Order: sequence, then C-alpha cells, then structure tokens
Amino acid sequence: MSTNVTKSYLDLARAVIDTQVGSKENACRDDAIFALMSCTYVYSYSALLSFCSAQLYQIWAQESSELRERHPNCESFEQLMAGPLKEIKCAIKELSLLKGISPIHKSDPKLWQNLNEFLKNYRDFFLHPNPELFESFVGKVGNAQWQLPSRTASGILAYIFKEENGSIPHWVTNSGLKAHGFEITSL
Repeated sequence: MSTNVTKSYLDLARAVIDTQVGSKENACRDDAIFALMSCTYVYSYSALLSFCSAQLYQIWAQESSELRERHPNCESFEQLMAGPLKEIKCAIKELSLLKGISPIHKSDPKLWQNLNEFLKNYRDFFLHPNPELFESFVGKVGNAQWQLPSRTASGILAYIFKEENGSIPHWVTNSGLKAHGFEITSL
C-alpha cells in the first residue's frame, strides 16, 4: 500500500467542509458541526506537520546533512522535531531555508498571516479550548471560516512545491475525497 499521508489528511480536512448534517435537534446539530469544524483544523494541521516531517527527514537522512549540521545538539530526527522544530512555523521556515526558497512570511505575508490565525484558532479553541471565548468563537467561525485551515495548509504546500519544482501537484489544490453527509442519531 502506497499512501501519501499529507494528501490523505488534506483530503479529509476538505471533505468535511462541504458535508451536510441532517438532524431535527439543533443542539445535536451544533455539536456535529463543531465536530466537523474541528476535523478541518486537526487534519489541516496534520497535513502540514506530515509534509514538513517527511521533507525534513529526507534532508536529515542525507550523508552530509545540512540539517544535522545546523542542529548539532540533536542526536536523532525525533529529538530535532521534539525540540528546535517542534513548532510548525519553525519547521516551515527551516524547510524553506534548506530548500533555498524565499521564506513564506516574506514572499506571501497574507498566507503567513492566515497561518498565524489558523494556528491561534487551533491552539485556543481545539487543542487547549479557552472556555471564556469558546462560545463566541464557535458562533463567529461557525459560518465564516471553515475553509481557513485547509486553504492555508494547501496554500503553504502549493507555495513550497511551486518555488521548489515550478509546479503544484493536482492533489494540493483539489480534493480526492468527498463526503455525502452525516446523519445524527440518538444515543
């Protein structure tokens, strides 16, 4: 089995956006919509993380690795990713540097701003929910920014591919997965 993990995560993040949720009870429907929204954040983040990890690992595994030279205190790739490159923005910056492409935050500040917003929302409302702000966030974002996470992840991948190879793989901007909807059942 040959799996493109990044594509799989990004496909799932995009598939739930266009999903219909059938329910007669609004409270259950709200819970389901939040669950689907959380999928867009979790799987978009996972797509970025898996991409950076795979790309950085290929560089780390080279015989005369510039990545190992840049981080001599890291004895393993796992240590590198749990330490200096733990934050996704650090990993993206390092990957850009090693691939010799212009940093995203300089070349496309709007995309970098979207990444910052996406990561803040991910941290504050899905990873470590802020109870004081949670309800207003869900109400505000529930209608407006479902596509922010997957569009941001897709935009970053597209930027890196375009800068490095001059082309963007079809899967980066187009999903290969469709969801026909969910029906809420009583427990």
